[in-house]
Amino acid sequence: CAPHARWIDVFCEQGAFDGDQARAILTAGRAKGLHPRIHANQLTYGPGVQLAVELDAASADHCTHLTDADVDALGQGNTVATLLPGAEFSTRATWPDARRLLDAGATVALSTDCNPGSSFTSSVPFCIALAVRDMGMTPDEAIWSATAGGAAAL
Repeated sequence: CAPHARWIDVFCEQGAFDGDQARAILTAGRAKGLHPRIHANQLTYGPGVQLAVELDAASADHCTHLTDADVDALGQGNTVATLLPGAEFSTRATWPDARRLLDAGATVALSTDCNPGSSFTSSVPFCIALAVRDMGMTPDEAIWSATAGGAAAL
């Protein structure tokens, strides 16, 4: 690995890497000293969140489509659920249910996911506002998630 690399990230989603492929990639990275992260359950329900918790990944990013078991796992595990409302806003997709995660005891982070394909904003204040308006967070919860919540995933 490059001397300054700390993380390995995989997109576990239909049309990208399936659960077995994601596990193999993250396990290989961990064997080289990298800490796992996973983009999970953005487009559909899938194994990504459960895999993130099982592998003690630092974060599961997106967490849009969650089963009760996914929410419970995030509430009981160490993996930070990083919600990316800029992606849902830009793609007009379903909003993640932040309230459900917070009520289950999950650590929630907020970020922009700024990229040219699916999240056309770099504005953290805008994402905080979306989290309050559309995802069930209070202003205090959204600000905490955009600051301390994100720090918890480092």
